[in-house]
Amino acid sequence: KEILSWKDAHKNLSVRFIDESNLHLPLVPPWYVHSNEANELIETLKLVQKNFSPFILKFSRISYGPNPKKLRLIRVTGPSSKELSELKKNIENVLKKPEENRPFIPHLTIARFRPETFGAFEIKNLEENIIWKQKVENFTLFESRLMRTGAIYKPLHKFNFPKNH
Repeated sequence: KEILSWKDAHKNLSVRFIDESNLHLPLVPPWYVHSNEANELIETLKLVQKNFSPFILKFSRISYGPNPKKLRLIRVTGPSSKELSELKKNIENVLKKPEENRPFIPHLTIARFRPETFGAFEIKNLEENIIWKQKVENFTLFESRLMRTGAIYKPLHKFNFPKNH
């Protein structure tokens, strides 16, 4: 709700806003698998699902990213909670994915733009403090399809946390 309101208030920005159906907080970087491996992945990830309860995730900033030297998106970020870090770690472990060599920054990309268009932006310094909270009750395995207009994310399976864990 907060993202849609922010987008509406900033619709004059020369960016491509991410469709609401494609908003997601990535925990594990994308990787390639064959379509026949999806069912096996789902069964493996069910092992993680049962170990978590719903928790609150906080977002504190809207800014350009991913870093000052490579501006190409607008994202919402916040501190990583203990629960989110544990969820990420558990998913990486069951999928046998190595931990990333960079610090984990929970983020939602809400818009993309071509770096060469940034010079024409009216707003050059976007560092907006926010206080947004989101209840996390599940995680989802997505299939990512790269299109000329950007990536499309198709949910393959939603893993709901048990209500009384």
